[in-house]
Amino acid sequence: MLNRKKYLISAVVVIILQLVIADLLTVRLVRPDFILIYILYISVWEGRLWGIIVGFVLGLFMDFVGVATYFGLSSLSYSIFAYLAGYLHGRYSKWPPIGFHLYGAGVIVIHFLFQLLITSQHILTSNPQVFWARVFFTAVYSLSFVIITNLFLPLGTED
Repeated sequence: MLNRKKYLISAVVVIILQLVIADLLTVRLVRPDFILIYILYISVWEGRLWGIIVGFVLGLFMDFVGVATYFGLSSLSYSIFAYLAGYLHGRYSKWPPIGFHLYGAGVIVIHFLFQLLITSQHILTSNPQVFWARVFFTAVYSLSFVIITNLFLPLGTED
């Protein structure tokens, strides 16, 4: 059951983390995406519908704040990510854990590939190695925070 107050407070904390802490953790223009991690947890725990709603709203908020490069891209990419990640809802006990986590990691890579194809298309045409390295390192950096979060708050368990 969706506990609105708990999720609202945690969403505000995640937004503050993204706006304040993510800039401090930026390494060579690669920053962690705490909102993506939050949407992953919401999608796995509550399902696709709530994941898409939260993803769209938080993406729209990030677009209004001015963090995003293109208006509407965050809402679209977070909604697509939530849809794909929502497939994991209720599947932890049915799938092998390695398949569950590899699917989640693959969805994160697809999210960053989609986002960077739109925002950094000029890099792909001029220097493909730099583009693919950026996709890889952005995904790995956010995945490292997923792993750290997963140590304290396991992804497969229902909250």
